[in-house]
Amino acid sequence: MKNLNFKIYHFFFTIVILTIWLIYISYTHQWNLFIENWFMSITMIFGSFIAGATSEGGGAVAFPVMTLIFQITPDIARNFSLAIQSIGMSAAAYLIFTQRIPINKTYLLLCSLWGFLGLILGTYLIAPIVSPPYTKMFFVSLWLSFGVILFYLNINASHQKIESLPPLSITDKKIFILLGFLGGIIVSIIGSGLDILTFAFVTIRYRL
Repeated sequence: MKNLNFKIYHFFFTIVILTIWLIYISYTHQWNLFIENWFMSITMIFGSFIAGATSEGGGAVAFPVMTLIFQITPDIARNFSLAIQSIGMSAAAYLIFTQRIPINKTYLLLCSLWGFLGLILGTYLIAPIVSPPYTKMFFVSLWLSFGVILFYLNINASHQKIESLPPLSITDKKIFILLGFLGGIIVSIIGSGLDILTFAFVTIRYRL
């Protein structure tokens, strides 16, 4: 019964959000955006699936489609990725907290805080000097690395896994700070990256 009430609550919450969105789109007369940018609606159908099935955000699909296929500049693709992920990841965070899914608060706080600092630094000092071709190559290289990591994890799936992080040492915390900071800089360039770095580290180092 409790589970049923929980699902009903989330259903009505979703209806409220969609209603607000429909009212806004109608009031501002922006339905024409769906005609002009139809390809992004289709792209994000797959992007939302990837975001829900992996540690990646939807921007991991949006960015390459926009830059490599439709030749949209990397800065616009990055901004779109950040905007779309602000909705999707906020919804995921809401679901995690309401369902009380266990999280490691130290890991979350260290990576998030230093990731934010890296994002600010990268946005103003690093992203502006990275040329569009190098941005595209960097994204492809990062995604390829992520694919290699997933392949490695799958072929070693028989190894013993743990359900939660062990007590973090000072060295571990320093590594998380570094990963968060570097991940934030990467996010400032391509719109995602912090998730890849932290996912790869905790799954390989701790077999999480």
